[in-house]
Amino acid sequence: MKKNKLSAIAFTLVIAMVLSACAVGGGGGAAAPAAPGGEAAADDTVFEFSIVHLSAYTDPLHTGWTWLAEQLEERSGGRIQTTVFGNRVLGNSDPETAEMVMQNIVQMTSVPASSAAGLGNIAAFRVFDFPFLFESKEDIYIFMDSDLYAEISAELEAVTGVRAMPGYSIGWINIMSTSPINTLGDLEGLRIRTMATDVQMAFINSLGGSATPVAFGELYTAVQQGVVDGLITSIGLMVSERFFEVCEYMLRSESMANAHIPLLNLEWYNSLPDDLREIFDETFEEYVQFARGIQYDFGNEAVDVLRGEGVTVVEMDAATRAEFMDLTQVVFDQFADDAGAGTIAAVRELLGN
Repeated sequence: MKKNKLSAIAFTLVIAMVLSACAVGGGGGAAAPAAPGGEAAADDTVFEFSIVHLSAYTDPLHTGWTWLAEQLEERSGGRIQTTVFGNRVLGNSDPETAEMVMQNIVQMTSVPASSAAGLGNIAAFRVFDFPFLFESKEDIYIFMDSDLYAEISAELEAVTGVRAMPGYSIGWINIMSTSPINTLGDLEGLRIRTMATDVQMAFINSLGGSATPVAFGELYTAVQQGVVDGLITSIGLMVSERFFEVCEYMLRSESMANAHIPLLNLEWYNSLPDDLREIFDETFEEYVQFARGIQYDFGNEAVDVLRGEGVTVVEMDAATRAEFMDLTQVVFDQFADDAGAGTIAAVRELLGN
């Protein structure tokens, strides 16, 4: 037990040194102690707020977080000093960044829904991984802005002290590979990178591929070195992470939502005086709308970028899509309860499908 405590302290000290050395943007100032019950703090008290993400600085995720950082500092008159750490300077995986938020090493990140599920073992977040459940971005945001989503967030909050905020889709999941994919048969035996979730792995396996989990920060090298033959991710990330340099083919399957869940440390949030909480809440609500817009625009532009970089983009026709849906029904048959009993049915009822 003593050894584990010392290891945790050492890890925190290392992260603290990295935070001071690797920051992109933001301000300084001393961190404020918690103010119980939202009591007003002195006007000159500065609250440090650190955001971490894995994406490249050219990705709209970074653009969005930078916007939030600037707006918080401006609207708070400098009382919230925000620093954004991107491009994997603090970690190689989404579970790592989620854990940092829970420990209050940093105060915010956004992660794929499966990583939010893993943080507190909140099964319902896994609903985003099920193929063809969400049919449009409007479906995604109806759910994220619903009371049902708020109830799921409350479960995470109770277990971890982390709040799952309404988020955004960073695009639809598509399949990219080093060899042509024109038919389902072309997927047979291909090692396709997925996240380490049963649902994503079952999705690829049901199509004849061989699901191979790889940490996102190691994915480019894994493709380059032939560890995997391809990957599933959004078109936007295919561009910002430059996967087109190692994969020449993309099947535009749009099979599942690549939803990102912003995670907020509540110890930090509850330390804010009432006026700063109000500023934070209003600014974050605007940030979500801003982030949704730039993600949608970037996704539309990214297809043309891929084509311009020489990637062969195969549009999936209606017949192939129907075949995909039939084959992947096994994912629901095997793993529906992985999203929690009744969650998929509740989402379908909410969406009217």
